[in-house]
Amino acid sequence: MAPRYYSISSSPLVNPTSLTVAFSVVDYLTPQQKRRIGGVATHWLESLSAPFLGGTNNTTTEFSKIQIFPKPSDSFHLPASHATPLIMIGPGTGIAPFMGFISHRIQQQQSNDDKMGKMHLYFGCRYLNHDWLYHDEMLDFQNELRANSLLDVHVTSSRDDPDKKQYVQDLMRQNAQELSDLVFRKNACVYVCGDGNHMGKDVQNTLVDLFEAHLQENDDDDDDYTGESKRNHRQEAKDYLAKLKQDGRFLMDIWSG
Repeated sequence: MAPRYYSISSSPLVNPTSLTVAFSVVDYLTPQQKRRIGGVATHWLESLSAPFLGGTNNTTTEFSKIQIFPKPSDSFHLPASHATPLIMIGPGTGIAPFMGFISHRIQQQQSNDDKMGKMHLYFGCRYLNHDWLYHDEMLDFQNELRANSLLDVHVTSSRDDPDKKQYVQDLMRQNAQELSDLVFRKNACVYVCGDGNHMGKDVQNTLVDLFEAHLQENDDDDDDYTGESKRNHRQEAKDYLAKLKQDGRFLMDIWSG
């Protein structure tokens, strides 16, 4: 059986001897036979976790030991500078690594004289009342960093309003000007984690749209860029996204399933 990979959602600066992960339990009905199918790994992990869920303080159940191994990432990690702004986009369980990122930065700030860079966190789910992962932790982070406006949390749901499905890319469009300013003028790093079938592509297309609008707005309207020789802002925006990837300022951790 192939190994399963889960993003670490904690920081070693907070607790160097333990880590946390997030996973969605795979459970669905087949379209033809209506047979229930459960994920092998996630159902097993759910069964191990069950005694500790439900808000009860269970002190009698023994912890199970499972074998794990680290899979270090060469690129999907915090930038070297504590002052670099971050744009983190992680719907669903894609939010996991960013909870670790924020926790890590808060700990770094306690021993770092440089001002922490501004962070934007984008999270989306189906229903806010039972799909909002890390709800309390997210709001705690925002409250802790509110005084210096260091963290903006943007949250949406796609099923609460049947007449208005909204996704993380819609939230990004609502905040287009500040996001573009962070990327173009303040060298922000952009991180995307989660579904690679649709979300990853949609987020990249949205960024190209935002970059194109930014380039058009800041065009000097020079005579050299009028008529047939007018700048192709769309292509420039695509090229700029490609350069961000090349420079390690646009990073993705996505999966298909």
